[in-house]
Amino acid sequence: MTDPRLLFPLLAAFGGWASLTLDEVPDYLVAGQPVTLTYTLRQHGEEAVSGLSGRVDARSGDQMATANVTAAGRGGRYTATLNLPSAGDWTISITTGFGSQRVTLLPIKVIAPGAQLPVLTDADRGQRLFVGKGCVTCHVHRDVPRESGRAGPDLSDRQFPADHLAQFLADPPKALRARGSTKFMPNLELKPREIASLVAFINRDGQTAGR
Repeated sequence: MTDPRLLFPLLAAFGGWASLTLDEVPDYLVAGQPVTLTYTLRQHGEEAVSGLSGRVDARSGDQMATANVTAAGRGGRYTATLNLPSAGDWTISITTGFGSQRVTLLPIKVIAPGAQLPVLTDADRGQRLFVGKGCVTCHVHRDVPRESGRAGPDLSDRQFPADHLAQFLADPPKALRARGSTKFMPNLELKPREIASLVAFINRDGQTAGR
C-alpha cells in the first residue's frame, strides 16, 4: 500500500491518480515466446495520459526480465514486448511514468513450450482481471493486494445479482446515468468472457448486497 506521505508530491505534480487497464490479461505465458502487453492509462480513471516513459519488469526468484514501454497509437495507450526465459511463477510490474506509480500484476504461470496448459476457473481469471483491468485502483477486495481503493466501495464479502452486475460492467457510465447517480466509473470495454469472470470473482464467497 502506498505510504500516504508519498501521495502529496504526486498529487502536486500530476493532478491526482491514474488507472491502468491492460487490453489483454493473459492466463499464462510460454517461456521464450515474446508477449506484447498493451495498456491504457487514464488520469482520475477518465482522461487519457500521453507522453510518459515507462518500463515493464518481471521477476521469478533471482531471474529478471525487462522491457521498455513505448506509445501505441491513440493518446494514453502504451505497449511493451516482454520475453520471459524460463518456466515458473513470474511477477510482472509496470512502471507507468505517472509520478512514482507502479502497478504489479498477480503472479502468472510461465510454462515450457509444449507443456500442459494451466486451467483457471472463471473466478480465478476474474481475480487476475480485477488487477489487470484496473478495478483495484478504485476498489478494495481482500483477495488482491491493495493498490489504493480511492473511490469505489470495498467489494470483499459482497454479492450482487449476476445479470445486473454483468449489465453494469458492460457500460458503467450508462448504468450510473440510468440510476441518476453522479458517480463516475469508466467503460473498460470488457469482453463478455471478461465480464463473466469478473462477476464470478466478485460474487465468490460473498453475501448478498443491494443493487
